[in-house]
Amino acid sequence: MRQERIGHTVTLLKDGRVLAVGGLGKKLQPLSSVEIYDPVRDRWASTVPLPDVRFSHSATLLPDGRVLVVGGIVHGAISRSVLIFDPRKPAWRA
Repeated sequence: MRQERIGHTVTLLKDGRVLAVGGLGKKLQPLSSVEIYDPVRDRWASTVPLPDVRFSHSATLLPDGRVLVVGGIVHGAISRSVLIFDPRKPAWRA
């Protein structure tokens, strides 16, 4: 990964790439950054960030290839928000 993180999610995408979302950075600061690992090129690349910083959330791959991100800690409070990431666009939707 380009940015060290804990409390993030890692999701295997349908095309074999890996999506790393949010978490806490090296100094335990909440992150909105999102990265995708391409195993063919053995390279991490940044993609569209989360709308807000988020850690300790859950993520799951949907049958259509999008990724559902739920809950976690957002701006210091427990969140019930739901986001969907479409890796084909790439874009986030609430």
